[in-house]
Amino acid sequence: MLEPMKLWKTSIQILIAISCWAGMGCSEDQDTHFSYVNVPLSSHDVVLSEQDVFDVTIGLPGVNYRVKSDDPEIVTAIIADDVIRLTAGKIGSTMVHLSDDGYNRARMIVTVKQLYDLVLESIPGQTGVLRLDNDGSVKNLKILSGNGGYEAYSSAPESVEASIIQDPESTDGWLLSLKGKSNIEEAEITVRDCKQKSVTIKVSVTDPLAPLVLDVEGEITGTYNYGGELETKEIHILSGNGDYRVESNNPNVVSVSLEGETIHLTIVGDGAATLSVYDRMNEQAQVRLSVPMNTDDPTPRISWDDYRADLTIPETVSRGSYATTKHMYWDHGKDSWHVSFNGGWADNLECVNATNRKPLLEVTTDGQTVMYDDKTSEIALTSLYLQKRVGDNGKESHIYYISFQTADGHKGFIVHDWNACDAVK
Repeated sequence: MLEPMKLWKTSIQILIAISCWAGMGCSEDQDTHFSYVNVPLSSHDVVLSEQDVFDVTIGLPGVNYRVKSDDPEIVTAIIADDVIRLTAGKIGSTMVHLSDDGYNRARMIVTVKQLYDLVLESIPGQTGVLRLDNDGSVKNLKILSGNGGYEAYSSAPESVEASIIQDPESTDGWLLSLKGKSNIEEAEITVRDCKQKSVTIKVSVTDPLAPLVLDVEGEITGTYNYGGELETKEIHILSGNGDYRVESNNPNVVSVSLEGETIHLTIVGDGAATLSVYDRMNEQAQVRLSVPMNTDDPTPRISWDDYRADLTIPETVSRGSYATTKHMYWDHGKDSWHVSFNGGWADNLECVNATNRKPLLEVTTDGQTVMYDDKTSEIALTSLYLQKRVGDNGKESHIYYISFQTADGHKGFIVHDWNACDAVK
């Protein structure tokens, strides 16, 4: 049996509970006592994108329904025409509560995710029109961003078939798949997502193209004749689709011209360049030209892959410090090259793996610095070759000719005039 004091306290608690239940004057809000959920909604877990407006149906009649969002910056909620109208705000997740003057209650989780622009992979080439063969072969473009629920439409389905397929390389990626069926000069393909974002590309369908083939491939070499007759070469186009054009990415090394199906090359400097050939259908072929350093040309200059510059190029500075360890710097804007070695001088001296030479090449391009040496670097310096020195320190000319090469196939050279550079103390 309960003791009299305990029995009295228990009776008081029961009376308070009965009074609250009967509505006899509790100061606490009814929502605290009636926290159960008994109103069916068309969704209790809603996912929206930014700026979406979405209606959730209330499945039970109520008396003066009201609705509240725990975080109105994420989603606002109002009662409109017997539905809960949600308006998405910032990205995030929050709870929305529904109640009325009786005992009807409901709640839902609302998540707002980022609304993405619909972006497709760029069309290869420079024409802005994707070309398809008319033999039924397929080309795919990746959907780089969007909001899901993709659909594709072709303005000429009899010539171009368009569909959306799963990207086999990604569990959540999608591809625009295009199949050429019959020739057409131009058709429009439109892709839309579930948020009505859209993008349109142009497509043409032609007979299969002839491959663009040259009579050389890979890398060719040439010679820079300083002060003499410039070397010329020819490259012949063996097949293609006409209307050819050719470009040199390094006119300081080679200039190019085109006559019919013959490409004329004139070697105007040492270094390296890539030649790109295009036809009317934007088919492409490339040839790389490598020209060894000329040790008769005293012009201070640097070559690294397809980059070549001398001191006449704006933003280009040559620096150096002359001591037992010789440091040679070449700066072009934010890019820089640093070559150093220890010891004296001998023409035709290979510093890599030579005792006490400590050869070093440090290259900074596009904000990334890579260091090469012959002992500790991740990518080895395979050659730092001191080909020639002209003059003495303090004289009119004091020029070093140095070539270098790395294990990953990069190569270049520096022609460094100590009397033409800014000294580094």
